Amino acid sequence: MMDIPGDLSKHEVEFWSWLTESHILPEPLEFKPSKKNTSYRLVSTEEIRQLIADAFEKGNSQLADNLLEIASRQQLMSDEIIRKSSRLKTGEYLKLLYIKLLEDTSFSDVIVKILTPYTKKYLEEFRIKWKEQLTQSTERIEHLFSLIESWDKMSPESRSRAVDMGLQVYEGKREIPLDYPYTLDVIKEFIPDYYLSELERKLLFDEGTVYRIKSRVYDEFVKRWRKDLDEYPIGNLSLNVSLDEQDNNRLFFEPTLRLSTLLTYEEQLQLFEKYGERDVVGFINLFNVYSGGEKINYMGSLGDEEVRDIFFWIDINLPGCSVTIEDAINFVIDNQKDSVFIDNLYRDYQVLTGMVKSLSKSVELDTSKFFERDNKQLERNREKTRNKLVPLHHYLRSDTWNEFFKVVTRLAKPDDFITIKKINVYRNRILHYFKVESFVYDLVQTSVTRRSVVSFYVSKDVWRFLPLVLKEQDWYDIAESYLSNQ
Repeated sequence: MMDIPGDLSKHEVEFWSWLTESHILPEPLEFKPSKKNTSYRLVSTEEIRQLIADAFEKGNSQLADNLLEIASRQQLMSDEIIRKSSRLKTGEYLKLLYIKLLEDTSFSDVIVKILTPYTKKYLEEFRIKWKEQLTQSTERIEHLFSLIESWDKMSPESRSRAVDMGLQVYEGKREIPLDYPYTLDVIKEFIPDYYLSELERKLLFDEGTVYRIKSRVYDEFVKRWRKDLDEYPIGNLSLNVSLDEQDNNRLFFEPTLRLSTLLTYEEQLQLFEKYGERDVVGFINLFNVYSGGEKINYMGSLGDEEVRDIFFWIDINLPGCSVTIEDAINFVIDNQKDSVFIDNLYRDYQVLTGMVKSLSKSVELDTSKFFERDNKQLERNREKTRNKLVPLHHYLRSDTWNEFFKVVTRLAKPDDFITIKKINVYRNRILHYFKVESFVYDLVQTSVTRRSVVSFYVSKDVWRFLPLVLKEQDWYDIAESYLSNQ
């Protein structure tokens, strides 16, 4: 029996068998279909010849047949290229994703870059450590060195083919496929409202800005988008990812929803007739407008060109989050401290409190007394935490607000009902933000956990060797070493 390292996996035993041109036998030497072997030994060609001869001498033709089958298998050296997929631990996957973004390349190329120097180093140490066992394996060791040296040249098509997670659409892009852990009914209660309120903010229609007056055509498209969003609220959602250049253990994830509409020539004419062409043209030009795949300056029939089919869209941002990689397995999700959403929410809150004061005067209700207890708790919570939004969240969730709405509704004059509605809308807008933030955390958590599979091209013979390499040091540490040397 050959003197090789103990406690090897089946894959590692197979590598040693190929490297030393030896044969794998079960230990003990039994070939029972019902028995699953867990122990193996390697024998040379001379040793298996003797075992076959012994089996014939003892009249055990079945054992001889099994040994002859094993002895007849040749393990030749090969230059064949194969594609392999590996499921990584989540921290490892995120670390490779960081390098992918840093170097603007594919996972397959990242793997070649980080493994090539480490695999060469490991193979050299391996050759020195086991030199006595490898005296007859020089040719195969040199063959491995040659394959590793040319790894980045052996599969140039990998840069253009879809090898990242088997998904062509995501190759070379700064986004990852989405996975969502809940049923859509859970988010239909708040996501569509959030999207449309952020649309109003983006178009400068909301109460906090009042830079533009809503045109009548706006309501036409809101009805369309509301219908689509109620049916499938994450249909056009993408998850974009970027890196923190100051910290190679941090990534930023930013979900974006695209609201879009295709308008045919006939539909545009109908809108012109219903709302007036100038209003329609003015509204659509608030968006990105395309015709025939090119961005255009939309003029309807007011310009020199004829009316033609158009496609217009706008992106709505959801609150982003940061992901900090702690080790090969663990990561932490947190909100982005300098987010524009924080300023927006406090602007909404100021609009809300202004409307509450105005309504209070109209219905002659002293809201300072009504919310006295909640206001004091808000201040105490602000002193306890650095997070500006958590105290506001608790404040607006208070049951006092329900009591407030009941009281002012009983006291309201007809003109006050629209103000009550706006107050309720703005309160819900802020509360929906926190639901959306939680949704984003769950979205990122599930997406990176379920998608932590990478695919790459590798020579068949190097693939025999990689389990030994990765047993010594995992993907995370190899990626860390690569980044530290850049």
